[in-house]
Amino acid sequence: MDAAPLARLSTIILASLFVSTNCLAEILAFKCAFGGQQIYFTRYSDGTSARVGTQVGVGDKAVVSEHKSGALIFVETNMDGIPVTLTTIEPTMKAVHSRQLLLPDGRVLAPSQQTGSCEKVELR
Repeated sequence: MDAAPLARLSTIILASLFVSTNCLAEILAFKCAFGGQQIYFTRYSDGTSARVGTQVGVGDKAVVSEHKSGALIFVETNMDGIPVTLTTIEPTMKAVHSRQLLLPDGRVLAPSQQTGSCEKVELR
């Protein structure tokens, strides 16, 4: 058996292992309090969908925009892809959380807006 194809396969496998172990996503997470409600916001550097939910990395998908000031804006979407919350986290860690429920007929139910504060979550 020719050793050249085996050597090429070994090189490809080793290169794949090197790339996969050195391309870990940077994760930025916040724990925010709005009144009695606690919400976690998670942002990934590798293109993975941001999350808004009950723990770091757990919850509905979100789209994140970053303002030139460093403020982060999370737009949470439900399973149908419809935006249901918009949260702005200022560089000072103050935050504004807006929520609305959209009924099947298109009417908005129970709109609300609260101010609160956030803290960065240290990940290990």
